[in-house]
Amino acid sequence: MISARLLLMPALLALALAACTSPPMAPFSTTEVGPPMVETSRVERLVVLPVVEARPGDGHTRLGWGALVLIPLVPYGTQEWRTIEEQWDVRPELGDMITQDLRASGLAADTLHGTLEQAGPSPAAYVLEVRLREGVWLRHMTTYGLSVFGGVLWYLGAPVSYGEAHLNLSVELRDPRGEVLGSRSFHTIGDVTESIYRGEPATLGFKEAYEALSPELRAFVAECLGDTRA
Repeated sequence: MISARLLLMPALLALALAACTSPPMAPFSTTEVGPPMVETSRVERLVVLPVVEARPGDGHTRLGWGALVLIPLVPYGTQEWRTIEEQWDVRPELGDMITQDLRASGLAADTLHGTLEQAGPSPAAYVLEVRLREGVWLRHMTTYGLSVFGGVLWYLGAPVSYGEAHLNLSVELRDPRGEVLGSRSFHTIGDVTESIYRGEPATLGFKEAYEALSPELRAFVAECLGDTRA
């Protein structure tokens, strides 16, 4: 007869992994992009600079409150995932996603992601600077108030966590002479539900958040460029 300890081992292992290790992450820059906005590009080159870190605490992750789920009758513990060292950093992915989206808009004949040195001196480039004010996955890890026994429910398909991916950006568009054409802030939220049978939960949430923000960002860039022609 199988002992109760053996039956609990999978749940304990899953709980330890969920509370103490990095959730699965994957690139999310393959997000759906919008359609072209113009028939003729308005400028020759647009460079999206590397995203600047401007989050509170320099984007550090906080995991400690997730351990609250080990206490019986406590329904969930919240963790703040911002950056996973050597595995996942939202900034390069976000820069790639913005570049792909603006390239698809057709507002510039050539849209690049990188530094001005990488882009080269010719043709003169319009520059989009992006500051990441917040990019965080609020992961409300749950064991349904059952402490270690709640891990059994995960194997039955119950979510490991609920939460949201918060994306807060401030952007500034400059012309080739360095004059500011406009600046604006954007904030959106994507829903995140994590399951042991569904990978990359946070990346899906950030994709959803950016897709909600995309029309506003495109409209801002189009407004700043006006009727300028390359």
